[in-house]
Amino acid sequence: MRLPAPAPPLRVRQQTGRAGAWQRATLTSAGGPLPEALDPAHVEAVESALAPRPDEVARRVEIGWLQLVVVTIPDDPDHVFHVFPGPDGPEVLAIWSRRRSLRVAAVVAAVVVMLLLVAALV
Repeated sequence: MRLPAPAPPLRVRQQTGRAGAWQRATLTSAGGPLPEALDPAHVEAVESALAPRPDEVARRVEIGWLQLVVVTIPDDPDHVFHVFPGPDGPEVLAIWSRRRSLRVAAVVAAVVVMLLLVAALV
């Protein structure tokens, strides 16, 4: 099932999968209430996936969710901070912003082009 965009970056998903204090709920009936902590966009996606099937005999669905807050600081435009609940309190994960990633990629591309030009001249 695909959830609404935008998805967090891969590094954030990996870190929250390992260190996040996920909340969980088990649903056993087709009309059972969904957890109130779910985002409305996620509720819509989950409800469409949980529609009863005509040949359904039994149901058991486990839902896991984690609150994730994205923080940007105007004085530090090169980083994006992701805050999520961990086992011992809030965890903060700083990753490069899109702007910084593009700048690093541009520098790497320029170095590769220069190396290719030098190799062609030699």
